[in-house]
Amino acid sequence: MSQDSLLMALWRQNRVFPVGIAALLVINVALFFWLSLSLAPRSEQLERTYIDLQARTRQGKLLAGETPQARFLQAKSDLERFRDIIPDRSELSRLIAELTELAAKSALSVQRIGYAPAELPEQRLLAYTLNFSVTGSYAEIKHFVYRLEQAPRLVVIEQFSLSAAPSVDKSRQVSLNLKLTTYFLNDEPS
Repeated sequence: MSQDSLLMALWRQNRVFPVGIAALLVINVALFFWLSLSLAPRSEQLERTYIDLQARTRQGKLLAGETPQARFLQAKSDLERFRDIIPDRSELSRLIAELTELAAKSALSVQRIGYAPAELPEQRLLAYTLNFSVTGSYAEIKHFVYRLEQAPRLVVIEQFSLSAAPSVDKSRQVSLNLKLTTYFLNDEPS
């Protein structure tokens, strides 16, 4: 049986399949041309605009209609809002209580918190670096980190490390060592 007669036999047996394949091919080609002729140029134009705005922002150039005074007022407003969320230095014990509470909500307990203050005199701020560890299941650790990231207090996770915790009951425990930085107002004269 030759190849031509084989194709004819297949055509006589099932005509829906080849017609369906041909229809899908036509639809695919039509979609390709529609995308490349109508959406691709718009996409490229938006991408060029985005890259231009990024470059202008990096260079500090003004956006259309923006004055230096407007930028100054916006920056001043942003700085005031930032200082409003920074607590007073007397709030350190409250921060430690909040960390302990966040850990408890994730079924963890905080092991020994060490902290070291550093003055930032130009900003009138104190930067506190906190070091501590918690041990629990991976899901509990993940939940704790999520809660920490969602906390309203400004806390920067500087460093973290995970390791297998020694366990007597053969359960899969993980130990998380964290190094955080948080800021407090330092309005006292140096």
